Amino acid sequence: MIFSTLPNWFWKENLSGTDYQCIQAETDIGLIQKSPFLHDIDLSARAWMDFLSFSSGNFTNCLRLTNEFKPDCILCDISPLGVSVGESLRIPTVLIENFTWDWIYEKYLEEFPDFQKHIGKLYNIYKSVDLHIQATPFCKPNANAIKVPPIFRKHRK
Repeated sequence: MIFSTLPNWFWKENLSGTDYQCIQAETDIGLIQKSPFLHDIDLSARAWMDFLSFSSGNFTNCLRLTNEFKPDCILCDISPLGVSVGESLRIPTVLIENFTWDWIYEKYLEEFPDFQKHIGKLYNIYKSVDLHIQATPFCKPNANAIKVPPIFRKHRK
């Protein structure tokens, strides 16, 4: 099962020959953009506030579907939702990243001090995983993480 907002064509193109189910779900907020080069930090902060309460229908639906599927583990690419679902259902979680949102938002603290609440909550979510993997090049080394080479797909025609 893949929980993502990426369009289905992406998964069909990259996972051909694989049995999977894609569920459209918001797994993190990231940085909300006004344009390709301009972020809306205020809107991002407000969206994180709602998202990190994990009380939305999105979270409840992901929790229900994951519980029905009964996976052996949950693999998260910086998704705090996936980690929280795993923690709620007592399913082992794996975080794989080369950056995390708490690290990204540290840059905005001086101008937007409200991000400190989000940074603290995200930090605690990320440190609660059962296995932490950092793919090089990573932004902020974590002593508890396993370091691996870059992750990539082989070239195709």
